[in-house]
Amino acid sequence: MTRNIRIPIFLIAASIRANPSRTALSGKPTKLKKSFPKIIIGLSDHENGIDAAPLAYMMGARIFEKHFTLSRYLPGPDHPFALEPNQLKEMIDLIKQAELTITPQLNQYSESEQSFKQAMRSVVAKTDIKKGDILTESNITTKRPFL
Repeated sequence: MTRNIRIPIFLIAASIRANPSRTALSGKPTKLKKSFPKIIIGLSDHENGIDAAPLAYMMGARIFEKHFTLSRYLPGPDHPFALEPNQLKEMIDLIKQAELTITPQLNQYSESEQSFKQAMRSVVAKTDIKKGDILTESNITTKRPFL
């Protein structure tokens, strides 16, 4: 049995030829997500380039519409600003990078943090500290939690 599900989506159209990160987006995904938390926010991007999509992702956009072509030299009105295969892959990779950047990774360390973990230090209390006490070398110290 086929069931049709309707999901409300709000696409922000970006077709300004200036800097897309400043003019076309202007924080709109964030504002819309706050105003309409149950609606999926997306970006309908008609800009040359790929930088608007990862920025929009970080502001809450989750659907992306971008023209795609095998060659920008093909005839037709959309090919000159459409993405070619290598650009589409790069845009997708940047969106995935943006996702990793804003997704909390609790109790997980990056490769660089893993190699540096032994040197990490935490600030801890040496003695009981009461509300209003000034933190000084006599009541706090550092320890290496991974040793």
